[in-house]
Amino acid sequence: MKQLNAIAVLLALHFSLFDIASLRAGEIVGMFTEPTCALHRYSVVLPTIAGGTASSKPKNVYCLGTDVASNQNNAIIEKFSTLFSKPIDSIDMAFFALVDGPDDFLAKLLCGANFSENAKISLMYSNTQDGSAPAGIAFQKKVSDCTALANPSVSVSGKAAGFNTSFGAMHLKLMIVHYADGSFSMAFGSGNPGLGLRIHFDNWTFYSTLAADKLVAENECIFEAAKTNSFTNFHETGDALRNCRKAIPAGTSNIRVDLLPFDQRDLRQKIHDAFLSSKTLDMAMSLIGDTETRDEVAAIAHRSGTKVRLLLDDDAYWSGEGNCAGCFISSEEVANWVTPLEDAGVEIKYLETANQHCAGNFLHDKFFIATNDTGATLFTGALNTTHAAFTSNVENEYISSDPAYNSAFEAEFNHMWSDLATSRGDMTVEFNPVPVDAITCN
Repeated sequence: MKQLNAIAVLLALHFSLFDIASLRAGEIVGMFTEPTCALHRYSVVLPTIAGGTASSKPKNVYCLGTDVASNQNNAIIEKFSTLFSKPIDSIDMAFFALVDGPDDFLAKLLCGANFSENAKISLMYSNTQDGSAPAGIAFQKKVSDCTALANPSVSVSGKAAGFNTSFGAMHLKLMIVHYADGSFSMAFGSGNPGLGLRIHFDNWTFYSTLAADKLVAENECIFEAAKTNSFTNFHETGDALRNCRKAIPAGTSNIRVDLLPFDQRDLRQKIHDAFLSSKTLDMAMSLIGDTETRDEVAAIAHRSGTKVRLLLDDDAYWSGEGNCAGCFISSEEVANWVTPLEDAGVEIKYLETANQHCAGNFLHDKFFIATNDTGATLFTGALNTTHAAFTSNVENEYISSDPAYNSAFEAEFNHMWSDLATSRGDMTVEFNPVPVDAITCN
């Protein structure tokens, strides 16, 4: 406890560098991977459920490993690149899968960054369920080796976390860059580096502010909590998180972060409150399965005059149609989540991605927007709507009432729903057909 009190004192000194007046909102922008992929055709024209035909997978939706090369540069990668141009004092980075792209994009950015003297890079990545973390360790070594050559005064540290007796996966998706001039940038969202910047469907948020503000402070508390024991002891980590938050000056913000599993009750209450008065609900989710969330969604759909739309990867469709080996949504989850929501009147569409074929892409977005007469509430971050995500994983989830920021997610959902997604009736009768150019590696 003495150690935790000392941490609280240090944090109070740190956060006292900004006063209540500086708790202003920084600049925030939501961005989305929009892969450019070839048209992958079937060997023959196939009939669809509703009586139509399909000659290919949807263009720019079904993306194979061969499509990565055409997505090496995009707006999100360019945005990432801008985060490392000013002199940097420290970088804190936590990703479930801290892996790089085939061109070592992120490692090269870190190694070529403009660092101050004695700057620090702190990395955190998830253990696998067998207790190992080979990908994260390999990335850490890559960054350590190249920064030692480019800037020997920069220190690089790393830690594996999660999958222990206290926590499930360390599923954070968060980076904080602290610049020498006192300003900050953050990146968070649904994706991991690597394919999450290229051909997976992911949502990213970039936040910048000229001085430490409330949102930055709340996110810094995530890393401060992790320093106690790398998410291995639930009670010690929770105490550290609470002490850190107590040191943040009072203020208001139209976007805040919850850290799960510690804030499970708070987040569930926010979801309940947002859903209770909503007239529309749009959800783009990678994984599903939490029954409490399912029941909240069904309650909206049952109300007169409401509209609920759910966008899922086509794994959720094929798992409900047969034995889908390798699908990351199981037939049990379809039976317990998708079918009841369809019965409740929820409209469901699917992105026909290449998760099953040739190391392809998948829908990895994680956001939902509840709208009522006064505006919209956005929920986005690392959280899937699974039981483990709420109760045992380490997850950073953001709740926003910022109209401009939220509108970017609304526009992206409408684009995916209208231009990219496939309805049940337009799915092929044949079970998960493989395009010609994917047969050899399937």
